[in-house]
Amino acid sequence: MVYHGISFKDYITRGDVKETWKDHGAARAMFEKAQRRLKCIKSLTIDEECATFIFEDLYEVIRECAHSIMFADGYRTTDSHEACVAFINDRYKAVFGDSLVDDFDRYRKTRNDSKYRFSYVNTVIANEGLGSAEEFVRITALILNPKINR
Repeated sequence: MVYHGISFKDYITRGDVKETWKDHGAARAMFEKAQRRLKCIKSLTIDEECATFIFEDLYEVIRECAHSIMFADGYRTTDSHEACVAFINDRYKAVFGDSLVDDFDRYRKTRNDSKYRFSYVNTVIANEGLGSAEEFVRITALILNPKINR
C-alpha cells in the first residue's frame, strides 16, 4: 500500500499547517520527548492487557518525530495528524521509505479507532508498532542532527 492522502501543500493552503521560523529548540525538545517516551515504552511488557495503551504511546513517538522535523523545517500544525503524515510523505519519503510512511498512516487510523471507537490493539500490532517507532526515531535522528546541531 502506498500513501494516497492529500498533499502537504494542500494542508498549508487549508490553514491546517502554518509556515513559521525554523524552531530548532522546539525540534530538539520534541525529539528528546519522543526518545524518552520510547525508552519508557521499551521497559514495559507488551501483553493483551496493555497492548492498546502501549500502541497509542508508540504512535505518539512517531508523531513526535514527525513534528520535530516539521519544527526544524519551519512548519507548525494545528494538531492535524494527517498533515504530519502528508509532510513525511511529501518531504521525506525517500529517507523513511514507502513502508514506514504507510505504517505511520495506518497507525494513525488504528490509534483513531482505539481512541474514538474504543477498539483494542493486539500484541502483534503493538510489537510491530514498536519496531516502526524504533526505526522512526533512528531515521529522525539522522535527519535532525545536521539541522539542529550546528
